[in-house]
Amino acid sequence: MFNIFQTGEVKNFSWNTKGNIPEGRKHLGDEMPVLMERLLQYSLRNELADRFRDEKFVPITGEMVLTVEEDLECSGHPITGDSVWNYEEGFLTGVITAYTEKEYVVKEVDCWASGSHVCRFEAMIDQQAKV
Repeated sequence: MFNIFQTGEVKNFSWNTKGNIPEGRKHLGDEMPVLMERLLQYSLRNELADRFRDEKFVPITGEMVLTVEEDLECSGHPITGDSVWNYEEGFLTGVITAYTEKEYVVKEVDCWASGSHVCRFEAMIDQQAKV
């Protein structure tokens, strides 16, 4: 996966970068095919990098807002008045922390279950994290 937060030149996709799937998946084997995931990743890679690389992220403050419409998991969820997607908060925290190499906190601020028609997350650098 590429890093949308990287600065500098973005390298274009090449089939040479897919690696040796049988060698890397000795235990999983063919039971869990990666072809579709790889095709999706590689077909969208350059497009996502062009559209989203530095436009939605300000390195000076480290703050960002991520909005997802029509999320397959939560679109159409009944309104309960609660924010229910704690998994996504943790997932986004891990991804952003890994790619920025800074500890982040992600909080869902809008949710289908609370009556919004989008899932919106605010991400900020964790000021309490140990350096």
